[in-house]
Amino acid sequence: MIQPKSLLLATAITSLFAANATGQRLATYDPASIREFATSACAPAPTTLRTQNLMARTPAMLMQSGAIAADNTHRMLFTTTGFPADGIDAVRFVNIGTGTILANYPAPPGFNQITGMVVDPLDPTGNSLIVSDGYTIAPYDYAAGVLLQTPQPVPMPAGKTVTGLDFDIWNNDLVVVLNDATIMRVPISTGPWTTQPPAVGVPPLATGIAVCRNMPSSPMVSFFDGTVMDPQTGTVQPFPSSGIFGPRRHRGMTFFARPVFLGGKGNILAPEIDVVGSFQAGSDDCMIDVTSSSATLLAIDLAPMTIALPGIPMIDGMLLINPATSVTALAMPGRYQKPLDLSNVPPGVSVAAQAAALGNGMFHMSEAVLFQTWQ
Repeated sequence: MIQPKSLLLATAITSLFAANATGQRLATYDPASIREFATSACAPAPTTLRTQNLMARTPAMLMQSGAIAADNTHRMLFTTTGFPADGIDAVRFVNIGTGTILANYPAPPGFNQITGMVVDPLDPTGNSLIVSDGYTIAPYDYAAGVLLQTPQPVPMPAGKTVTGLDFDIWNNDLVVVLNDATIMRVPISTGPWTTQPPAVGVPPLATGIAVCRNMPSSPMVSFFDGTVMDPQTGTVQPFPSSGIFGPRRHRGMTFFARPVFLGGKGNILAPEIDVVGSFQAGSDDCMIDVTSSSATLLAIDLAPMTIALPGIPMIDGMLLINPATSVTALAMPGRYQKPLDLSNVPPGVSVAAQAAALGNGMFHMSEAVLFQTWQ
């Protein structure tokens, strides 16, 4: 069996696509927009913006209400307007943009609003969220509709409100943002809260907080006026507007990681390809999934190129991987899954894969897929 792990480690620094991968993004939720879901690529990738449809919902009247949380391991997105009656919508990553959700879960019992939520980093099953009602935080089993602990008050100044929360993987802290863009932290295990007021001028109402996980990063904060910025440095992250309806009224923010499909698919006999499992750094359950009606050569590129190579003889489609920096595996017709051991791979490593079906004297290319490991 081919073991791509050692080659991944050897080429981590030389990956040509590492600085340009756009699969790692910050994402925000605005239920008042025609396209409620907006994303912006994390640095150092070039600015890449996108908006997509979710479930149509009427936003809560209170501007600090509403939240979004991405489970990047199980590829599930959770959103809420903040209205308890609206509950929490869950949609699989593959169904984002279709208007189809997996389920609607009840709001936490006793909450009169939801202002922030994040996938519980202490629950590997993905069955619980940490949620806030603006004043307290608690882990919540959303499927069972049960709070797993008594809500704990956030020790914030009088007159302030928690408007967003996230997990800072780089410091192992739960981070919350208050309505004035003050960031408060508490170690996820145990320890005291610390407070960090904004160091620069900020817009009037913070609504969410998120930390990019492709490389060490400080928290970014979303604001109701459409701004996303680092309140310590003033660095601004571009985000799409809501078009003719004015600025995007961010109601929450999260880190969002998904594979990027690069195109290149042939016209006939083209295999289907996908990344299955988690491509988080350290994962041992990542696989490249290929389905083909013909014998297929799968190439896993450890130094992805930034340009396509169309018009090559005997190629139906476009070659977007570099054979010289790839490991290959031959599979018989049907479905084939190639495991990738990422247990010793750091965050920020880029990998691309593409399959070629053999038939009619040609290589019929699948679409190429790219992913970048995240912490």
